[in-house]
Amino acid sequence: MRQVKMSATSKDFHKLGKDSAAKKYRGILAKVKAQNEDVEKNHQAELQKYSISDQMELLDVMEQKGVSNFNIKEEKERLKEDLHLAEEKWSAIEVLHVDWYKLGESWMAKP
Repeated sequence: MRQVKMSATSKDFHKLGKDSAAKKYRGILAKVKAQNEDVEKNHQAELQKYSISDQMELLDVMEQKGVSNFNIKEEKERLKEDLHLAEEKWSAIEVLHVDWYKLGESWMAKP
C-alpha cells in the first residue's frame, strides 16, 4: 500500500483557519460599525425632528397667550418647513438590520 504524501502541514491548515476566522470577524465588525453609524444618524435625525416639534408647541402656547416680542407666525412657518425637512431626512435613513442568527453569531444579537 502506497502512502500519499500531503503537501499541507497541520500548521498550514491552522493558518488557513486562522485567516478565515479573521476575515469572518472583520466582516462582522464592519457590519456592526455600519449598523451603529446608521443607528446614530437615525437618532440624530429623530432628535432634530422632536426638537423642532417641541419648539413649535412652545410657539403655539406663546401665540395663545398673546406674547408678541417677535413675529410668532413667521417663526412658526419657518419651523414647520424645518420640521418637514427633518422628517424627510429621518424617514430617508435606513438602519441596516443584521440577522446574527442566520450568520451563526447569535451572541451578537441585541436583546
